[in-house]
Amino acid sequence: MKVQIVRDAHGKVIGTTEVGKDSEVSVKPDLEKGHTSEEISATDQYAHDLGGFYKQLEAKKK
Repeated sequence: MKVQIVRDAHGKVIGTTEVGKDSEVSVKPDLEKGHTSEEISATDQYAHDLGGFYKQLEAKKK
């Protein structure tokens, strides 16, 4: 399953949305300055523990 994640300027995951097939309705985030978006592969059960999922994807501060 493809999931689009949105990170704030500090690398913290602040949102996710599942990426649908071309024939399905999909959303595209309107990013604020410093926010980034990335499409990743995730297991079908990723939503059972969103807190853990977000924590695992947080970008490390440099």
